[in-house]
Amino acid sequence: PQMEVQYRRDDLIRQLSNITIINRYTVFFINLLTKCSYIEILMTEKYLEKWRAQFESTLHEQSRKAKNEVSKFSSSIKQLEEHLKANKNISEADKIVLWQALHDAQSKFDEQRKLVTEIDTKLTNIDLTIGLFCDEIMALYELSPTLFNLESLIQDIAKMLANLMLKGFAIHILRGRPLHCHSNLIKKIIDCIPTAKQPPLVLTVIGEQSSAKSSLMNATFGCNFRVSAGRCTIGMYMSVIQWKSKTIVIFDTQG
Repeated sequence: PQMEVQYRRDDLIRQLSNITIINRYTVFFINLLTKCSYIEILMTEKYLEKWRAQFESTLHEQSRKAKNEVSKFSSSIKQLEEHLKANKNISEADKIVLWQALHDAQSKFDEQRKLVTEIDTKLTNIDLTIGLFCDEIMALYELSPTLFNLESLIQDIAKMLANLMLKGFAIHILRGRPLHCHSNLIKKIIDCIPTAKQPPLVLTVIGEQSSAKSSLMNATFGCNFRVSAGRCTIGMYMSVIQWKSKTIVIFDTQG
């Protein structure tokens, strides 16, 4: 396994080093950010949401059924194992029947668990949002700033993302571990946010997973942290609002 992980790591590094141009989808989004109006950006997000809606309900239903099957076969496996352990003196014929039933349950359990993974992958693949393209731009800029031919281009992107944040848009600053952020693009975005002479106020909400932290901040401050049934925040998002003469930095964190 260690050699396999090392090989996979080397392969990913090799793939990263081969990236020499920005793909056309990201170019489209960069043009959307730098050359289009805020209304056009909102329309794009709405169309992406409409496109996702074609598949989400069906996939969520399939996922729910598959997870129920996983739970059912897991219970069956446990019962059969306990039955075999408690009845050591049963006949060989009965043992064979029980072992066969256990094997069948384990096989079906593995099939359903694999199906759950496949459905989760499909849900991830259709999760296209403006924020996801922002993540990609940040990753590309960290990988190779020279991909962005002109410094003025990245400055335009930073200014637009700062303006979006002031309108409630959230920037994904941390994704899982390690819990640190050294993004140069995020630094540029923060530099573009007008602040008062006073230090900004920093606000976040701590709570359990799926405890409606994002919904609370959306309702209270007019932010646009993503919320939906069964969705959990991954890592940390940041938004900024101006209230009177104060700048408030809001963090939405993983539960």
